[in-house]
Amino acid sequence: VGVLLDCEEGKATFYNVADRAYPFHSFAFKITEAVYPAFWIFSSGSFITLCKLQ
Repeated sequence: VGVLLDCEEGKATFYNVADRAYPFHSFAFKITEAVYPAFWIFSSGSFITLCKLQ
């Protein structure tokens, strides 16, 4: 699952990482203060990758 957080637009989009052209859920929100990422990996052997959007 990929997540694109657009703070300027106030929108978060979730998509299939194999095909970023296919978002499966989006929602809008109003940001009133700083946003900090948090991650929880449930099982050992799992990993997370953070990528800069090109």
